Amino acid sequence: MTLVLCTSSPVVSVALFKSDQQVTHRSMDSRESGSTASGILVNLVRSVLSEANVSLGDLTQIAVDSGPGGFTSTRVGVTFAKTLAWTLGVNAVPVTSFDLVDPEMTVCLPSKKGWVYRRVPGQAIEAIPSECMAEAVPSARNYEKLVRLGRTSPIDPRLIVPNYVAEPSISKPKNARVCP
Repeated sequence: MTLVLCTSSPVVSVALFKSDQQVTHRSMDSRESGSTASGILVNLVRSVLSEANVSLGDLTQIAVDSGPGGFTSTRVGVTFAKTLAWTLGVNAVPVTSFDLVDPEMTVCLPSKKGWVYRRVPGQAIEAIPSECMAEAVPSARNYEKLVRLGRTSPIDPRLIVPNYVAEPSISKPKNARVCP
């Protein structure tokens, strides 16, 4: 069974799949719940596993939305997935936020205020003004299409890193200053 985690947008979602068939899915909007991605994620995972009567030991891989998306929420999802996969001794599958919306269509995801990232299949990702296109929200439930398209290659969970289109300034090293 594959547990799919999506935390790159304010709507956190978790789905459970057996092969390419969705068993169950839950999502929650962090803006409405007042909770953080980490608090929502743990509760959604518990809920999905309980609803399907599945234990952590039944999982064979963990798929995770590696972004692009919110800096902290994406890191929360990636770190949670890597830790869970490593603890269970299973592989992980990184998937992009774009693919969790639709792997075959043009997709726009929110970026900086007034901008979106647009991915046209087969072309480079670009930042465009947000008034050009409607924004989409990735969802763990869309993992099924990726399985059918053969775009779910499991890897060692330690190799997964967040997929930033533009590296956040918070993660860039500062210039060293020497005090006299």
